[in-house]
Amino acid sequence: MKRQGDRGAGTALTGLMILVIAMASLVAVTYLGWLTSVERARSAADLAALAGAGAELRGRDACGAASRSAGANGARLVSCQVIGGRFDLRVRVEVATELRPVLAGVHREAIEVSVAGTDGVVAGSLP
Repeated sequence: MKRQGDRGAGTALTGLMILVIAMASLVAVTYLGWLTSVERARSAADLAALAGAGAELRGRDACGAASRSAGANGARLVSCQVIGGRFDLRVRVEVATELRPVLAGVHREAIEVSVAGTDGVVAGSLP
């Protein structure tokens, strides 16, 4: 004689397992998206700082160059500082990119800071 109390239990367990796997996948995709956004912000900050330092060494607007570089790399320049002079130049930039995917109630930007400069070496003075 068959027991009737366990009928359909496999279907319920399968459904529960599918739900758990779907939720884990959603969390993983969201986390990976955020990691990509942070990497994009980090790269944009590095490139903006280098562009700013290069412009400053050529006598051009460092922060303007940093802003254009950040924009070209999908970021927004938040702040820019030129510190020192030609022999000890530092350009410090802070850029922001949108975190994707966007979730309600969660911080929406990845912000990264980068510094580039001469470190006592002037362009063209290397052997």
